[in-house]
Formats: sequence, C-alpha cells, structure tokens
Amino acid sequence: MTGPNFKVVYISIVGEQNETLFSRSFGDVDESEMQFSVYASMDIIKEQVSQQISGSATSGDPYLGFISPTLIGLNFYKIYAYVAATCFKIIAIINDNEVPPSRIREMFESVHELYSSVICNPLLFNKLDTPKFLDRIDDLILRFS
Repeated sequence: MTGPNFKVVYISIVGEQNETLFSRSFGDVDESEMQFSVYASMDIIKEQVSQQISGSATSGDPYLGFISPTLIGLNFYKIYAYVAATCFKIIAIINDNEVPPSRIREMFESVHELYSSVICNPLLFNKLDTPKFLDRIDDLILRFS
C-alpha cells in the first residue's frame, strides 16, 4: 500500500512458533528488510515475556511497548511489540518519534481484536489474506497515521 507518510510502515502478526502469520508494509519501504528487523527483535521480545512470567516485571500486560530501534537504509525506525496470552505477537515498525504510547497501545488492541475475530471465524479457515481483513488493516493503519 502506498500513500502519504505513514507512521506505521510495517506490521506483522507472528505465531507462537515465530512463524509469520501476516505481514503488510505501508509506504515506500523494503518489505524484506522490515521482516528481517521483525525477526531480529524476537530475542528481545522473548526476554521481556520471560521477565514478565518470572515475576521480575510487575504486570502481564500484552503491550510490551518500544522494543528496539532499527536502521533500514538511512532511516531510523522504532519497533514496538504486543504479545497476546495465546503467544502470538503483533509487531509494528513505526517511523514517528512523536506518537504517544497510548495511541500505539490502542492500535495494537484494535489489531488484536481484528485478528481474533478472523481467527475465530470457522468459515475463514484461519486465512488472514482475505480482502476484508486487508481492507480493515489498511483502514486501521490509515486512522492511526
């Protein structure tokens, strides 16, 4: 999807076994480099989730927040993550330093709700590449931007 300056340049839903369930880029970015950055952040996500489970963190909040910066080409981006109770991860790469954490959390919660509604629909056979799902993701990201 191309368009104006997107705050979210890439979003990925990653399964419990770290398999990509869905990914989508926004704007003029190299999707393979974005995907590489997502996978590079997996160790940090795993470490933060382990800290939550071991009790060294104070809450079981699925929103992990800012995970790490990433440099792609000449641009710096920020990677944010959200890990649901069922262990799937939503990872977003954002190019705006001014986005309040509450807006990012809201976006993750909306993506989680959308993903859950699709995954729980027995008629869709766990397919995330339906036109309706893609349109709803695009609308959500446009609203966020």
